[in-house]
Amino acid sequence: MVFLLAHPVCHLLFGHKLLAGVPRVLQISALNMLPLYLSTVFYRFLVAERKNGVWSVFLTGTVVLNGVLCNYLIPMAHTRLHNASMGAAASSLIAECCTMVFALILLKMNPFNSDTLGSIVKTVLATAIMGAVIWKLRNVFVLVPATVGMGVFVVLAWKLKILGDEEQAKLTELVRRKLGRFLRRRG
Repeated sequence: MVFLLAHPVCHLLFGHKLLAGVPRVLQISALNMLPLYLSTVFYRFLVAERKNGVWSVFLTGTVVLNGVLCNYLIPMAHTRLHNASMGAAASSLIAECCTMVFALILLKMNPFNSDTLGSIVKTVLATAIMGAVIWKLRNVFVLVPATVGMGVFVVLAWKLKILGDEEQAKLTELVRRKLGRFLRRRG
C-alpha cells in the first residue's frame, strides 16, 4: 500500500515543497519491510535453537555491509539520479535481503512447508487485488484508496482464510472485546 501511495502521501505531507525523489525513497523503504519482517521472524527461530550469539555477530556484519554499500551507492545515486537518499535506501534494502538469506542458511531448515506456501500464495493474491483497487483509486484523495485498499485486503484475508481457524477465532474475540469496550464507553 505504501509503495502504491507514496506519491500522494508525500504530496499530502509536503505539498509544493515536495522534493522529487522523496516518493521513490519511500517506495524503496516500503520494499524493505518484507526482508526486515522475515529476518525478525527467523530471529525467533534462531533464539529457540540457541544461535542468537552467531546471529548477533552476523547483524554486526550487516551493519558493516550497509556502511560499505552506502559508501558506494549514495554517491552513485547522487551522481546518476540526483537523489543520494535513494542510494541509502537501496543500501538498507540490500543489507536486509542479505540478512534474511543468512538467517535461512543459519537455520539449516526450510520454513516454507505446504501450509506456509499456501498462506503466502493467498496473501500475495489478496495483496495483488488490494494493489489493483488502490491503483484504480490512485487519483482520488489518498485516504480513500488507503481505506478501501485495507478493507479489501482484510475481507480477502478473511475469505481466503489466510489465518487459520484458531487464529481467526482469537481475532474475532479480540475485536468483539475491543468493540464492546468502545461501545460501553460511548453509551
